Amino acid sequence: MKKALLLSFAFWIGLSSCVTKKKYLELANDKITMESFYLDSVASLRNDVQLCEQRVQALDLNLAERKGENNILEKLRGELQDQIDELELEIELKSNQSVSSQKSTRQKINEKEKEIKAFKAQLASVDAIIQKYKNRLLAFVGDASMAFQGFSDKMVSVSSRNDKAVVVFSANSLLFKRATSTSLSDRGMSTVQKISDIIKQYPDLEIYVIGHTDNHKPAKSYKDNWYFSTLRAVTVVREMTQKNDVNNNQVYAVGKAEFAPIASNETSDGRAQNHRIEIVAVPLSRSMIRDIQNGLRNLAGSK
Repeated sequence: MKKALLLSFAFWIGLSSCVTKKKYLELANDKITMESFYLDSVASLRNDVQLCEQRVQALDLNLAERKGENNILEKLRGELQDQIDELELEIELKSNQSVSSQKSTRQKINEKEKEIKAFKAQLASVDAIIQKYKNRLLAFVGDASMAFQGFSDKMVSVSSRNDKAVVVFSANSLLFKRATSTSLSDRGMSTVQKISDIIKQYPDLEIYVIGHTDNHKPAKSYKDNWYFSTLRAVTVVREMTQKNDVNNNQVYAVGKAEFAPIASNETSDGRAQNHRIEIVAVPLSRSMIRDIQNGLRNLAGSK
């Protein structure tokens, strides 16, 4: 740079001898202007280079930051993938457990269904036996209705009530000699024989012979209506068992006195209705229990 300036200076000195002072000044001024221009251009270029270097550094820094962000994103993605893998594994394990649990539950359900089936079979067996005895009671009612179809309702009534068969006889008008008597009339003995013949066809039924009265005091020979009604019931049972061969273990004598009226005691007709003997037939407990036990044993043996 210095060498070039010296040459230029020598050049201008040489020229100074050949040019006028005015011309020389013009040339010197042009030289200064050009030098200033070149210096400005160099400075501008250096400034541009510096800006470029700054931009390169900025770009390098930004790239480094982007790489850092990318690394963070990659790390985050890896963590998310790990979580996904864990969830998928957990789902698979739960699925396997669910299948195992379903098998266990299905097995338990099958066992319970077998138990239910067995209980239903037992229930059906018991229902069948109960129905059998209901049918026996209905048959008893049918036989009694046929045997006494010629009698008026005030003399004899036959019905089925609450799983029992009931035959009601008028005590004073049909069975006993007098309203104050505990002795059977001839007609009464015939009536007892008819009902005894029916009872003997049903050894699987229990028979209760129940005496009833009105609320008036009985004759002086009887302590009270309990005693009087019970004596009448015993008289009928004795006639059944001793003269008509009804099983002693099948029949029972009961007195209810005036405490189960079917009509008002305020009228003579009502009191006459309340003096009655009821024959109540129900399934024999021991026979029913025996049949139920046999039925259940048969079911158990068939498994």
